[in-house]
Amino acid sequence: MRHRFFSLIPLLLWPGLAGASSGLGLLPPVQPHVPTPDDVFSQIDTWEQRIRESPRGERHEAHVQLARLYLATGLRKHMDTALDHAEQAIGLNETSGEAWLLACEIEAAYQYALPALARLDRAPDSVNEIPAAKWLRGRLHYMRGKEILDRDHLSKALVALRSFVAAAPDRARGWAYLGVTAIALGDYGTAMFASNGLATASEEDFESRPVLAPLLAAAAQSGLGALGASELLFNSAIVQLPARFQTVFLRSRGFEPLEVQSKEMTLEEYWRKIDPHPAREGNERRLDYWRRLVESELLFGSSDQVGWNTDLGDAWVRFGRPVSTRFIAPDLISTNVDNYGDDSPESIVGRSLEGGSDPLKPRPRELINDSQWWAWSFDYGEDSFYLAFRDRTHNKDWKGSDQSEYERADREQEASLYFPVRSVVPEFVLEVDAAGFFGPQGKPRLETYVAVHPPTEGWSKEQLGLAETPLAVLEYAIFDARGQRIDYVRTELQGGRLLSAMLSRLSSDACNGREHDDALLHQVGAYLAPGEYRVVVEVTLPTDDQHRSVDLNVTLNGLPKQGLVVSDLEFTRSFQRLERVEDFPVEFVKHAHAIVPNPSGRYQAVGNDLHVYYEVYNLGLDDSGLARFDTKYEIFHKLETSEPQRVHGDDRRLRAEPVSAQFVGGRAGVSPYGVVVKGSALDIGDLPAGDYVLAVTVVDRLRERQKTQLKDFQVE
Repeated sequence: MRHRFFSLIPLLLWPGLAGASSGLGLLPPVQPHVPTPDDVFSQIDTWEQRIRESPRGERHEAHVQLARLYLATGLRKHMDTALDHAEQAIGLNETSGEAWLLACEIEAAYQYALPALARLDRAPDSVNEIPAAKWLRGRLHYMRGKEILDRDHLSKALVALRSFVAAAPDRARGWAYLGVTAIALGDYGTAMFASNGLATASEEDFESRPVLAPLLAAAAQSGLGALGASELLFNSAIVQLPARFQTVFLRSRGFEPLEVQSKEMTLEEYWRKIDPHPAREGNERRLDYWRRLVESELLFGSSDQVGWNTDLGDAWVRFGRPVSTRFIAPDLISTNVDNYGDDSPESIVGRSLEGGSDPLKPRPRELINDSQWWAWSFDYGEDSFYLAFRDRTHNKDWKGSDQSEYERADREQEASLYFPVRSVVPEFVLEVDAAGFFGPQGKPRLETYVAVHPPTEGWSKEQLGLAETPLAVLEYAIFDARGQRIDYVRTELQGGRLLSAMLSRLSSDACNGREHDDALLHQVGAYLAPGEYRVVVEVTLPTDDQHRSVDLNVTLNGLPKQGLVVSDLEFTRSFQRLERVEDFPVEFVKHAHAIVPNPSGRYQAVGNDLHVYYEVYNLGLDDSGLARFDTKYEIFHKLETSEPQRVHGDDRRLRAEPVSAQFVGGRAGVSPYGVVVKGSALDIGDLPAGDYVLAVTVVDRLRERQKTQLKDFQVE
């Protein structure tokens, strides 16, 4: 057995035929025992003697057996003799399903899929109702469809194979080929159905089914968008592959993006960078790449070559599924790439995988006597291109042509791996901030604040008037230090979360009087253990599918039993006592106060106060159980620094003189578990536009300790 990845498509897979090598054996053997040549020729002599001695009406069985025996020699010179005996058996008994199917098997062994299908069409209805005939029809259509990526044949194969597995659900080979055909068509729902059947089929068990079933399922789940399930299935299958093939999946050797090579970026960082939906479980781009590897092997692999190492398979992996595939005349390469021709046995052209337009009429002699040409079209929005492949020997040995060599080189220089891109540029602004606090028993609590600023024209009156219509869809995910997703929330944001709507309930001015700045707000809280985390927030506008995402790295520390601690600072639009807590969105209520966040950290210089919220822990208490502390607020110009900026916990020391900051007022209270909570407002009306740092210093007068927290903000 050859030690390579796998070959899902052996050329000979028919009962009674000599077995073909199938790599790691992902498809079941159909002839576990092959007689020796001496046994075969001895039996041939016996059955030929029986024909000579039997009356004509009793020779049917002998012709069938001789056809099988001549086929079993594996010698091509005996194929015609085998077919002749099968046809004589049909002549003696036209209703013999065994003879009809045997004749088709022989033609299939010749790789004559179309004549074999034509023979099946001529067979009696009783023959075509036999499960083996349904299997054979599906396999023949699959042979022809895979050869030229013809959607019509592949679709017919799918119908026949579905019928076969319905009649014989315990036959693993039917489920395997149904799944492979569905993958070729991009019918991932059927591929998932087939992978489930393959995993549970009771007969025809074979060594590598534990790899094939999850690979089919993983590719199908990726195509269906079930990224978490796809990743689990891929991981299950990949670990069972030989090490050199695991490398292609896990390290992308041979397809390594240029960005990783040139910028010394790790591959994991690259996949994270280009993931279009980072909040969702599973990396969509990496799973897309893995699916392409599987598809290229299914479509272009053979018993002696890995699919992605062929020119066709390499293009499939690098550029994805082509939007169309066309066979073309050599003189049309540079001027017209289109679909033409019929699907007769004499024609070497066929319909594309994705269909085509009206057929052109090439010069048949030119196509037959010269090499064959195959053009694949790729479409990336406004950026479309095609690659041409050439088969000089007519042996399905497709190589990239000189016509497209430079185009391919240019594409690989731009990006080793191409992925579909959204044609719409997001026009809304997404702002995200986070702050760390402590809950009961000192458990760290991470709060994430989100502001979605609408497109330039603002939210439409129709959108605002429909209470049940979401203005935006928010996806929120937390990943631990190992990259495992530990929390996920999907929320539809409606008009009640608009800044103007909330401030109006508090009798406050709405968003500086500028309607297009009326942000949609949300807040998510999570109790976590101390450690390093990655927070991802993704927002999609359902009206036009625009989306943006923000990725934050945060550190949560534990609460020491002793020593003054001040939480991170949270910039807010308002901090007001609520008379009725239930009248306000619950995520913005803390300790009976409405706290409306301002994750942008931007404030207008005129007519606005800077509001900040924070909490104080481990204050000293006097004999009456009261704390005595002072708070100092300072604002500094932000200094240029090369130090890395963190979301919170920044302990940089300021080296600039403070600027004017006037305390306007604030509120203080004690939480139910004894923590002092503070909300304060500062007058920043005299500050010119620029970048600043707010420093809040808490001084514990009883224990003579102090703690300072810093946070950057901007005045516009």
